[in-house]
Amino acid sequence: CRSLFSAVLLLPALFLFLMTRRPPRSTLSSSSAASDVYKRQGINAEYGESARPSMGDQDYAFVPRPVYDGRRVQRAFERDTVDYNSSVIKHLQNRTIFRDVRDRVMPRAHGTFSCNMETPQAWTELPESSFCTRHVKTQRNRPRPAPFFVVLYNADGQRLMTGQSSGEVVMWHGLTFKFEAALQAHNMAVHSMVWTHNQQFLVTGDAEGKIRYFQQSLNLLKEFDGHIIPATAHTELHYKAIREVSFNPHDTKFVTGSDDGDLKIWDFQTTREERVLKGLGTEVKAATWHPQYALVASGSKDNHIRLWDPREDSRSFSINAHNQGVNRLAWNANGNWLLSASKDLTIKLWDIRMKKELRRYRGHGAEVSAIAWHPIHENLFASGDRNGQLHYWLTEQETSQDCVPNAHDSMIWSLAWHPLGHMITSGSNDQSVKCWIRHCPGDVEEDRYQGEPQRQQFGRGFSNNSQPYHQNPRNQETRRPDDRHSHRSDRPRHQDQRMLPGVGSAPTAPMGFTRGGVLGAPPAPPPGMPNTPEVQLLQQVLQQRPDLQPELARIFNLPPPQQGQALAALTQRLTG
Repeated sequence: CRSLFSAVLLLPALFLFLMTRRPPRSTLSSSSAASDVYKRQGINAEYGESARPSMGDQDYAFVPRPVYDGRRVQRAFERDTVDYNSSVIKHLQNRTIFRDVRDRVMPRAHGTFSCNMETPQAWTELPESSFCTRHVKTQRNRPRPAPFFVVLYNADGQRLMTGQSSGEVVMWHGLTFKFEAALQAHNMAVHSMVWTHNQQFLVTGDAEGKIRYFQQSLNLLKEFDGHIIPATAHTELHYKAIREVSFNPHDTKFVTGSDDGDLKIWDFQTTREERVLKGLGTEVKAATWHPQYALVASGSKDNHIRLWDPREDSRSFSINAHNQGVNRLAWNANGNWLLSASKDLTIKLWDIRMKKELRRYRGHGAEVSAIAWHPIHENLFASGDRNGQLHYWLTEQETSQDCVPNAHDSMIWSLAWHPLGHMITSGSNDQSVKCWIRHCPGDVEEDRYQGEPQRQQFGRGFSNNSQPYHQNPRNQETRRPDDRHSHRSDRPRHQDQRMLPGVGSAPTAPMGFTRGGVLGAPPAPPPGMPNTPEVQLLQQVLQQRPDLQPELARIFNLPPPQQGQALAALTQRLTG
């Protein structure tokens, strides 16, 4: 009995000893799925120790045991972003040691030169480097999809503001394109939106003729009626859409243009209507204040561009500018050029000092609905049309220098450049906002927005996606059957050597850039020689046989009929 009683007392103690005893390492096995995972990771499933061989008296490094906190683990994903810091740092480094383009090492058409990318401020003599034809991001307001009528960057480029036909103002991050905030700013479509020059206030105008002030945080400050036709005994109250809002250089006054055919000058602080500029007669589609002086330009459906002195009630000058209505106007930063876009498929450049047309740009297949000057390059601007095409132009050339034929599925309403000039954003009627950036050296990409696979080169800017020869309306009658399949770099391009006042002709491209071609292309013929296939062939032959130079010079001194016969005979003799 005494032995049985002792055994009963020892059983609980034995049980506790067995439960708390540390098992030998050889007993650890993959009895469960969790232990298998830990074993494959080299971790002891029970004690969180590293499962590595013994190192004598040295203890194992303790590894904390993983603890499941009960929340679902989110899958990691990459977020699209455009980081310009490396280009800015490269520019800050080079500007202290490089005098100008003579000392700069220009990138070549190879991916290893991507580290030499700099901001457009560093390449002021190369506007071709800022053709933004590479698609980077498409943004949509998925809760409430609607066309985007206006897009706008703030001064530092950190925020992108968009206005929709639903009356919403949406804020996006300028680098990561992340949705940040949305505000039902108006009850009707937002047609115009502009920051004050000090970036403290945002002013919007809608289809009801209402004007509202917002802070940077989108807090509503003030609202008042802008363009309203009052009711009479025979008519009702009518609200007219505000098409554009523009500030004077000092942010003290702004002008609004509306469908009622009037321009109104407002005091920004008191919201008092100071003056009404009448006499247009038709709907005002564009109104913009001069960047330096007291001068307002307006464009309307009657094909006219009018210049106004906001201190008086009468217009200063009127121009019958286009064959159809004027859609957009844009002042250049130099204050001398005014750009106009029209329904007649053309864009015109005007010099207000001479009050005359300087250039007429053709290349769009539909009415031009949006234009925007580049913030850095004075002679570069972008345009969008009703078909969703995005074109890039140089003021010296009357043809499109680069094109994205399938940028949008519908009309492009607005274009906005990033303040650094390396990216452009387009808002369209297809309920999307798209961002476009420059191509890097040596990019090879099949881009569905280009319409066909293209080899991106660094020879002309960062891409070689100029408008196809067969898509130019001026070449429709003379196109060759194989133009549709030929490479774009092999097609001749219009070279206009006329000079603009204060600008001159196109600057000479430095080594590494060939204006109108790609690296390694045959050199252009000397001045006076026709740019024909025979001359290009002779140019290649002359590189190998310089002794033919006197004979070629004699041929080009002959009259045109004899010159063609002599060129054909020489070409046949050389090709044998």
